[in-house]
Amino acid sequence: MLEVSCQSLVYKWVSEAMEETRRLARETAEEIKQQELERLDAIYEQMFTMAESGDSKAAAVCVQVCKRRSELLGLDATKQIEVGHFLKSYTVKDCSPEAFPEPPKPADD
Repeated sequence: MLEVSCQSLVYKWVSEAMEETRRLARETAEEIKQQELERLDAIYEQMFTMAESGDSKAAAVCVQVCKRRSELLGLDATKQIEVGHFLKSYTVKDCSPEAFPEPPKPADD
């Protein structure tokens, strides 16, 4: 019986340690993401001023910063939608209203 208690206690300790590790990893990832977003904001702010003055290279950097920010925030992530028993992947663009044609209008009788 003592053996089962020890196994349960060890399992509990390992589970708690693993959960704490996962929590710290999530926090660290969020901190890194936030730092990266702040860096992108600083770059964008400088380049946008130059782009407004007609600097085409600065405008291209602004576009790249926007793309990277979108990637970091998951705005361009592929979405999975279940249709019946099948999963199909769609990008956000594919799910926009413009991606679907207008349904046919009923014929007047």
